[in-house]
Amino acid sequence: MLERSIWSLYCKKAKKLIRDKPLFWLDIEEDRETLLVVGHGGTYTQGTTIRLSLLVSEKNGRVEQASYSCFGNDRFLLMCESATTFCLKKTYRQLEIMTGEVILRHFYSTFRKEVAASLAPFINTFLDAVTQACECCSHLPAEPTSPFTTHFNESNLIENWIELTSEERRRLLEEALDKHVRPFLLLDSGNIKILDIDPPLSIKLAYEGACIACPAAHGSTLLSIRNILQKTIHPSLEIVVDEKTISPVHPLSNCE
Repeated sequence: MLERSIWSLYCKKAKKLIRDKPLFWLDIEEDRETLLVVGHGGTYTQGTTIRLSLLVSEKNGRVEQASYSCFGNDRFLLMCESATTFCLKKTYRQLEIMTGEVILRHFYSTFRKEVAASLAPFINTFLDAVTQACECCSHLPAEPTSPFTTHFNESNLIENWIELTSEERRRLLEEALDKHVRPFLLLDSGNIKILDIDPPLSIKLAYEGACIACPAAHGSTLLSIRNILQKTIHPSLEIVVDEKTISPVHPLSNCE
């Protein structure tokens, strides 16, 4: 039975995850196209331990299913549940470079600030389990982990970009973002949306989620997005981001 003073701090989403534990002891089995890998973190003497199971595709290295068992208090269980869910649909290469800050930003974008902060002390234990699991599938192929490692065929540039209608430009831009940008932003619980394409060579974007508070929002992230769109859409595109969507603090969740 959780203490009322502690339980009252949790938002509805956190309470539901603690009660339901959808990935706790979930039965997953490998088949001809997947590999089941396991990693451990923490010890019983430390008071917290986790056994993390990942079902990884042998075709592209993507985590298709995940499960965990753990020993610890309710905050540790909530951390395990949320962090394990965060691993789904990412490649093991992405998980290999995942940092504590990435997971913490995910917590801040999912839960109330007080709840997210209370989960921070357990993150390294989870990362130890992730590291062990990923070591077991290092021989598998995997998709690129960063847009900087992706090669673009510039012969596919849209030469008639300026002559297109606004609806056609928005559709093509959305396709480029979906394919080359958003998968990497979603790794950090972030996203991006189109605000304006007028004039045609001026693109105004807005960050969402964890990207709002990311230190790289004005730097490497923006540079990467500009580089991608100039190589997949038009070399003269100017990319700007709405200043209102960049904040020096963690974004707070709307979770109640």
